[in-house]
Amino acid sequence: MNQPITDKEKRLAAIAYLFGFISGFCVLLLEKHNHFVRFHAMQSIFTFLFFFLVTVVLELIPIVGPIAGSIVFLFSGVYGLFLISKAMQGSYYKVPHIGDVVENQV
Repeated sequence: MNQPITDKEKRLAAIAYLFGFISGFCVLLLEKHNHFVRFHAMQSIFTFLFFFLVTVVLELIPIVGPIAGSIVFLFSGVYGLFLISKAMQGSYYKVPHIGDVVENQV
């Protein structure tokens, strides 16, 4: 964890956020040892699975649900871009609440 983070590791961590929890799972399966990459992959899984479930539940509410679900979906995309930028900077940015859980799992 004290070693410098390579560009390859930063790219892998960023890729974990690219397609939500699906790319997070793929990166987690590919990377077995690097703490930085595994942290971001697991954080991607937890974060985007949460956004996905919230969107699905909101879509079930008549009239306002689809609008609220669309807003959450758009927010998750923007937040994903933010998380990609943090990974590319080599930052261990923790998503509130989820980041602490992930840190204990990695």
